[in-house]
Amino acid sequence: PFWLRVIRYNDPARIKWDLVVIVFATWNSISIPLEVAFEPGFAEDIGYVLFNWTVDLFFVGDLLLNFRTTFFNPKTGDEEYDLKKIARHYLLGGRVWIDVLSVFPFNVLGNRFLNFFGLLKLIRITRLTSLINRSRMRDTVKMMFKVVELCFFLYLYVHVLGCIFFVIVDAHQVWTPPTDFILLNSGGTQLYESNTSTKYWYSVYHAVLILVGNELSPRNDIELAFCTLTITFGAIINANIFGNMAVYISTLNMKASRFQDEIDEANSVMKNLKLSQEIKDSVIDYLIFTQSTNAMQKEFDAFRKSLSPSLRHEVTFSIFNKVLRVSKIFGSTQNATLLDFVTGALDIAFY
Repeated sequence: PFWLRVIRYNDPARIKWDLVVIVFATWNSISIPLEVAFEPGFAEDIGYVLFNWTVDLFFVGDLLLNFRTTFFNPKTGDEEYDLKKIARHYLLGGRVWIDVLSVFPFNVLGNRFLNFFGLLKLIRITRLTSLINRSRMRDTVKMMFKVVELCFFLYLYVHVLGCIFFVIVDAHQVWTPPTDFILLNSGGTQLYESNTSTKYWYSVYHAVLILVGNELSPRNDIELAFCTLTITFGAIINANIFGNMAVYISTLNMKASRFQDEIDEANSVMKNLKLSQEIKDSVIDYLIFTQSTNAMQKEFDAFRKSLSPSLRHEVTFSIFNKVLRVSKIFGSTQNATLLDFVTGALDIAFY
């Protein structure tokens, strides 16, 4: 069975498991802050409670599976299959303690702030980056997914920050949103008596203000300390997320930009040569038609250069093997050595 054997890190079943883990971790990252900050009525529904317990049991299973999942040894570069080495790597790496704390039922202790330890499940969402990097999608598609991933992480950060901020200001209920200052002389803000939806969006709105460094007028030492730390940290988050987003979008545009430069250069040359419009149209049509084919060939050449000689030979053998076997010369022979020799010659001759 899947759960009783050593599991390769890139096993299709393990990848599907990780995708489910990411979905459940996202659910917890959204639901736990909402429960702790606003104590909504649906949090007491039996269906909601049972679903959360099911998710927690799933994370316990994930913790156990990590003791049976292979990893790459950073010193040798080899994939480790030995269960003792896998367990030692997981235990000494420190991640196991985070996973244990994330599944501990802090809600039974009755402390509102301890429930935030459940947000340690958020760390599992970082597997999404690894899955995108290991996928066999084209680079442009990967870049698009990474941009979406950064937007998703930004929302989660703002969501969690807003909920924590509301827990802090709700403890004393002396903080007034800057937009409600005009109400200070007429009974103050009505935020704390509002419904859950209003409280949530007020909190998210002010979390965005914290992220960009706006003034929130904290009223006590705890609020001052929280705003100071989060505004400072927000500057780092801004630089990281939006900096990476700019790099990814630039990478997406790079290929299109290079092709446009080729078109502009061709147009400039044809204009200087005073070619007819018919020839110009034919040349541009040809460049557009062959653009994807040329790009694929360049990608293939770069791919082969990145391989070791033995792997490059295996790739070449895989490409030409079927053609050689159906040819009149080699089709009847079962001599693998001869086919291997011919493939090696092709590898040298054509590449």
